[in-house]
Amino acid sequence: MNRSTLIIAAIMALPLAGSAQLQNLDFENWINPITPFAANRPTGWLVTYDALSTSGSYCYYPPDSGAQSGDLALKLSVWYNYTKDLAIQDAPINYRPTQLRGFYKYTNNVLFNNAQEQVADIAQASVYLTKWNGATAQKDTVGWGVLDLDSSAGYKAFNVAIQYNSNQMPDSIRLILDPSMLRRNPNIMFYSANAEASYLTVDNLSIPGNAPTTGTTTITTAELPLVYPNPAHNEIYIKGFSGEVQVFDMSGRTVRATPYFTGAGSVPLTGLPNGLYVLQLNNKGSIQRYKIAKQ
Repeated sequence: MNRSTLIIAAIMALPLAGSAQLQNLDFENWINPITPFAANRPTGWLVTYDALSTSGSYCYYPPDSGAQSGDLALKLSVWYNYTKDLAIQDAPINYRPTQLRGFYKYTNNVLFNNAQEQVADIAQASVYLTKWNGATAQKDTVGWGVLDLDSSAGYKAFNVAIQYNSNQMPDSIRLILDPSMLRRNPNIMFYSANAEASYLTVDNLSIPGNAPTTGTTTITTAELPLVYPNPAHNEIYIKGFSGEVQVFDMSGRTVRATPYFTGAGSVPLTGLPNGLYVLQLNNKGSIQRYKIAKQ
């Protein structure tokens, strides 16, 4: 799952949509009557442009009639340095899903960056489970999962595994469908020689399960290592953990790695662009992940 801005933090800070549960996961229901070439928005979903600068907008394209099953599917697009569809849904939840499943097609554009290097665009599906913390008056992340979606001409099944870092029961869930990870970086001007765009079509989502993902050990809050400060500047400190430490950027690339971390110490962040990263602590297969921000 932004190399230069805290877009994920901004996404997580949006208010709940107010629905009793996740709805319209098959994208059969739409705000307006279905009309060819008319922009629209699926019922129960929020569509935003760019870095959440506009809310309550419509998708640039109408729903796709070539559904994986049923009649309609969600079609998201991005026109580089112009518009971008970002689909979000929030809902209360009272169980622990193990995964987010669905089907997608993706026509990704090959772009050029400032250095005239070709870069293939990539889409992303993500899910976040949170619980309101009355003591701090903010949401705590209980579990999350992020999956990059590469090019696929026909419908392809995807599965976003959800990892938990707490035994707490979440009270809210957020789904995010993003047609372009490259479009998140405002410091790089991506352009297409053919003036093309990327198109992400999604259909028939589901969120099964009531327990943490298999292979992920849940631990109590008292047993969690201390990770600070967050946001960080030049380094992130870790106390109370021994094992392998890795830092990933939001495209999943490893940017820092310490194979043998023992007890307490720090991981340098110097040289990394400001933005959001994932800190992974792995102690013999017991994995904990933290969202960290570098400023």
